[in-house]
Amino acid sequence: MIRSKVLAFFLLVPLAFGAFAQSLLDFSALNTDVTTLFTSIGQDLSPRLHQLAISGNDFVGEAKLKGRVGLTLTFAGVSIATMDGFSKALGSNSPNVWKFSLLSIPNLVSANMPADVFTMATTNAFAIPAFRFGAGLALPGGFEAFANGFYLSTAMTESAVNAFGASMPIDLKKLGADMGVLSAGGLVRKVILSDSTGYFTPSVSLGLSYTYSSFDFSVSNFSFGGIGMQAPVLQGLGTIDMSGSLGFHSRVNTIGALFSASKTVLWVLTPFAKVGAYYHITDYSSNFDVKATVTSATTSTTSATTISQTLSAPVSLHSEDASLVLSGGLEVKIVAAVLTIATSLDLERPIVQLPSLSNLSSASLISGTTLNGLGLTLALRVQI
Repeated sequence: MIRSKVLAFFLLVPLAFGAFAQSLLDFSALNTDVTTLFTSIGQDLSPRLHQLAISGNDFVGEAKLKGRVGLTLTFAGVSIATMDGFSKALGSNSPNVWKFSLLSIPNLVSANMPADVFTMATTNAFAIPAFRFGAGLALPGGFEAFANGFYLSTAMTESAVNAFGASMPIDLKKLGADMGVLSAGGLVRKVILSDSTGYFTPSVSLGLSYTYSSFDFSVSNFSFGGIGMQAPVLQGLGTIDMSGSLGFHSRVNTIGALFSASKTVLWVLTPFAKVGAYYHITDYSSNFDVKATVTSATTSTTSATTISQTLSAPVSLHSEDASLVLSGGLEVKIVAAVLTIATSLDLERPIVQLPSLSNLSSASLISGTTLNGLGLTLALRVQI
């Protein structure tokens, strides 16, 4: 009897261990974690994509075009929108419970990123830039029309980096990366008042705008090594690597109404203020289709073994929401050149928290700064 029980024990232990190992390698929980991550990225990015979509409306600050012809050309326009974390799911204050205990996505990301950068990117302040060119023209009847847009591709990004004598930190071609950024919009406004009619009279205009923005980024040959990371180690099981494709895609349609007021003083300075009410229709999707392979370590008695499973975590989000944006700034005119400096604030969830100046340091600047919904615009244009 005792022998039979001992024999049964030795037969059942390997079976039980095999079943246990198989349960540990069930990647359905990792699928859930990737879905959580990509959903968080989409939810957190959407409001700032909205703000960037309308930033072209600040390239011209004055409420009425000046000049004999009434023509303006924006040669360089840069806008930045800030957010308190591009993926709050990764932050320490996140309410999300990560399902796959063998591989923590927050720990994986933070281990391959400087601690201060990780904190800024997930909980404090993360800036998203946008570049545009634009043009405007005065029309009969006191109307004015403006257009702005920009397009960026993977090839253009690589060319720009190479032009400055640098190199991409990641080999985009090896990853099979493809990127496309498009923004195109327009504004038609009616001048209600002109500051040329009186010393204390401002220029005032009312306008309607529409902007379409899209962002596409995909990788067809994803792997940890391809993005400069070592294959993570699963507790007691070996290393895990992934190979496959992933991508992020967004589409934003924005319509709005804009009130603008400005006043030229001392001939060259024009302070201005604007109030915009906007309605955004956003579609965001992401895909994650990879093969996860776990490779056990080689020992003196056993050789390495591999187990692979396919992961798929598609995400699709649709949202329609409104926003109220306040903006203001100053224009400086030197002959025909006009420099526009503007700041904007999205009133949906504005956060502007800065560190104390009495104890300012690089560490306090990072830990003590929290920004969300604050936008900055700098534009240089020629007006005739």
